[in-house]
This record gives sequence, C-alpha cells and structure tokens, in this order.
Amino acid sequence: MGQAAVGKGGREAGKGLKVVLMCRAGEKLLAFPHIRAYFGDIAINRAASVLPLSAKGSGSFMIDNIQELEEKLGYHFKNPRLLEQALTHASWTPDIHKNYERLEFLGDRILGVTVADMLCTTFANEPEGNLSQRFVALVCKETVAEVMRGLGADKHIIAQDHSVSRSVHVMCDIGEAIIAAIYADSGDMAAAQDFVRRNWLALIDRTSKPRKDFKTQLQEVASRKGLAAPVYKMLKKTGSDHEPEFRVEVCVGEGLETEGCGRNVKTAEQEAAHAMLIRLGAING
Repeated sequence: MGQAAVGKGGREAGKGLKVVLMCRAGEKLLAFPHIRAYFGDIAINRAASVLPLSAKGSGSFMIDNIQELEEKLGYHFKNPRLLEQALTHASWTPDIHKNYERLEFLGDRILGVTVADMLCTTFANEPEGNLSQRFVALVCKETVAEVMRGLGADKHIIAQDHSVSRSVHVMCDIGEAIIAAIYADSGDMAAAQDFVRRNWLALIDRTSKPRKDFKTQLQEVASRKGLAAPVYKMLKKTGSDHEPEFRVEVCVGEGLETEGCGRNVKTAEQEAAHAMLIRLGAING
C-alpha cells in the first residue's frame, strides 16, 4: 500500500500528488465522454475540486484497522486520507472539504454509469423498460447500504453518534463516497468501476424477470382496485444545490394521497408510490 509523503520533502511531495491527481482527473473524465455527458459541464471542475482534498493534512488517521477495511474493499489506498474522508459524516465536521458529501456526489454518478453498462452488457436483448427496473433495484439506497454493510464499512464511520450507521441513507452515501475515493486515489475510472463490478455482479439475477418498481406496481394496483391513475405532483424542493431533497405527492383519488422524498424527483416519486402501496395494503410496511 502506498504511503502518504511525510518527513523531509513531504510537503512538496504532497503538492506534487495534488497536481498529478488533478491532471489525471481531467484526462480520465475527458477520456470517458459518456461520463462527462452524465456529469454535465461541471464534471472536470467538480472532480478536480474534490481531489485536492486528499493531499491536505497530516498526522494520525481516525480509522481503526484501516488495512482490514482495505482488504474487504479489495483496494489499497495510496492516500488513506481519501478513505477517511469517505467515511466522515457531516455530524463530525460540517467542513465540506473533510466530510463525504462531495465524494458522494461524484460516486453516485460513477455507480450509475457502471451499473447501466453492466446491465446493457448482461441483458443485451432486453428493452429499456426492463433495464430501468433492474437499474432502480441495483442503485437504490437499500442495495448500496446492504453492499456496504457486507464489506464492514458501517463499523468504520466517523460521526458524533455512531448510531448513524443504522441509517440506510447514510450507508448509501458512504458507499457512493468510497467509490469516488477509489477513483480519486487511483486517478483511474477503471479502478472505481472494477470495485462496483466486483460487488454488484452477484446482485444481477440473470434467471428472473426484473422486479417491478413501486410506480409500476401502484399503476397496476390502482387499476385493479378501480382507483384513478396515479398522478404525481412535486410539492417542494429543499436543501442545497449539491444535495437537494425533493418532496412529491401521489394521488389515486380524492383523499388518497401520500408523499415521498428523495434526492431527485424520480426517487421521490418511487418513495411516494411505495407509501401509497403500503396505505392500500398491497405490500407490507
């Protein structure tokens, strides 16, 4: 495992590492046009603004048994500070240059593109609708949290109250941040995508039909019960531009409304549909 530069010349080595990582980030993102298209025009600046954080700071690490965690992740960090940042909850520090929020932003995109590529390769003859259903199941917060707990990441969270490790939302964020940390540390998109493929491949069920998402299930349940077709309405958007939260309402008839929240409108609609399915007794809560 590579070690961070310390001792004589360490400061200059750290600066050199920062420059190399920034250059690599730009080169690699430019080499993946589908990634850049997914990120939008801010892709290069966003990656570069995350990466320099890894070269800052010195001293002991907050993570116990870091080598044990790296073994489970299947990746050894040249700069363990990135792994530490990926595991640091905002309750420990609101400093966006020290907690996982910016890494989570980047990792979410890498996860999505990689899983979409895996599905297109594995199910070469399936229509877009089926692929979308499989995709939602593989990148939802419950799945990402399950993968991270399986790797033991929940035991290493840095937070004011370790009970946050029980939060599915937090564990999903941690997972996406770790994916981005691997990319930032290696300077190579392939390393991050290999991590995703190793840990998500077993979750792709080649023998069964895709699980229907909550919106599809609600459409069918509403039809069977003679209710109105589901109508979704966005109620409000809160949070920052980096981490927004959308609240959406779904209605299947007068007096039959439920709400859901998510980091994008599609996720919020799924959560609202899920809540309605529970209310109608179609699934267990």
